[in-house]
Amino acid sequence: MKGKIILRIAFCVLMMSDLFYAQVPDTLWTKRYDHSSYHSNDVGYSAGQTLDGSYILASSSWNGTDMDMWIIKTDSIGNPIWQTTWFGLSGGDDEPSCVRQTFDGGYILTGYTTRTGWGNTDLELIKYSASGVKEWEKRYGVQGDWMIDFGTWVEQTPDSGYIITGMHSSPEGIWLIKTDQLGNILWQRTFSEGMSGNCVRQTSDNGYIISGSSSTGGCLLKTDSLGNRLWVKYLGGSDMQKVFEIQDGYAILGNKNGDFWLVKTDSFGNLIWEKTYGGSDTENAYAMGLVNDGGYILTGRTFSFGAGESDLWIVRTDSLGDTLWTKTLGGPYNEWGMAVEQTQDNCYMVFGYTELGGTGSDDAWLIKLETDFVGIEETYAVLPNKLFILQILPNPVGYQTQIRYQLFCKSRVNIAIFNIFGEQVAKIVNDEYKDAGSYCISWLPLDTFGRRLPAGVYFCRLRVNKDEQTKKIIIVDKTDSGCSYLPKGIKRR
Repeated sequence: MKGKIILRIAFCVLMMSDLFYAQVPDTLWTKRYDHSSYHSNDVGYSAGQTLDGSYILASSSWNGTDMDMWIIKTDSIGNPIWQTTWFGLSGGDDEPSCVRQTFDGGYILTGYTTRTGWGNTDLELIKYSASGVKEWEKRYGVQGDWMIDFGTWVEQTPDSGYIITGMHSSPEGIWLIKTDQLGNILWQRTFSEGMSGNCVRQTSDNGYIISGSSSTGGCLLKTDSLGNRLWVKYLGGSDMQKVFEIQDGYAILGNKNGDFWLVKTDSFGNLIWEKTYGGSDTENAYAMGLVNDGGYILTGRTFSFGAGESDLWIVRTDSLGDTLWTKTLGGPYNEWGMAVEQTQDNCYMVFGYTELGGTGSDDAWLIKLETDFVGIEETYAVLPNKLFILQILPNPVGYQTQIRYQLFCKSRVNIAIFNIFGEQVAKIVNDEYKDAGSYCISWLPLDTFGRRLPAGVYFCRLRVNKDEQTKKIIIVDKTDSGCSYLPKGIKRR
């Protein structure tokens, strides 16, 4: 009898998994963005959802002579609120690679700008206010002909400065730059082990992890907090485009043998598993996002599937890299996906470009897909206890954040905050039984004794019965930026 019960439970779990992921999500809406009256190219490169639920987009746009940077802030359904164009100081092409929201609600952008001379480009860093006003602009590069320097990724660090990666021309290699909050260089490093850094993240030990390209293929490079190299790994493939630190190592997206390539390593860069995704022709992977259930969402382009010469392709996997669903978007010509992430409502945002009518004219293209957590409300009462969702918004945390979690059956819940040394510094939910449903806790970043936690990296651990999920939290000390007000109950240290 016991064996029959176990089999029935297993069957129910399989059925519930089908309810979760069997259906490819429908497209909720799409928006095209055409900047100029020229018969021209507007190509989306980078995008993200902002804390207010809207979107920030970075594209290149042809002005009739050369390429400009084009930044668009939209509302929650993709309608433009404001837009601004940056065309550099010396003519020539200026193109963005990465845009991110900053702690003050503004935006930081990196890419390249053309400098006077033959084949010269500089890495460019531009800070915008929340309303799209340019606050400052910095250029970094080497003087001389055919000196090509550019930025591919930028992140704001807990000290309100920035970490940037890209390519350096002299000496040649992966370029890592740390700046203060005004873009002044604090230190910089060039690593000859690679040709270009494609993505950089600050890690839980306050160091940095870089995914990049080398003469032998993809490379993964780890540094300490001052940018000194700790190790480098060559795991194959042709490149490594994006990297995330996850609970027990790193997840990396790249390209291998003409396919999307997803890699999981331990915290020292040693390979745990790898998966490839593709068909009989070529696929190119460009972007990856983390999903609340521990899985991954990938995008790029495919020549194997879809209706066109190349179509925008989305691959959704579980935490082990196994495919849950794929989706192509596009017409008879060319489409690419360049950015993807899960949104605050558990849907998906994809950004790239679409070609119009095969004329060689492209529009930037923003797409919203519905959630793939299909049937949760109808089925959570019979789902196994280990299924739950944790979100922390906003993150980074200033004075307050919301810890949101969803339970699919009655469970025993603990929520605690830990520092980077694994020490518990705050307890939010202490061994309470909760019914199935959604919960939202407003949390001031205080320790066990009611004191404000210092700025830095922390971890929020949600334990549900015997399972747990951990998410990184960055706490920002806004008193450093001239704000003297602290909400009632928060003590200065």
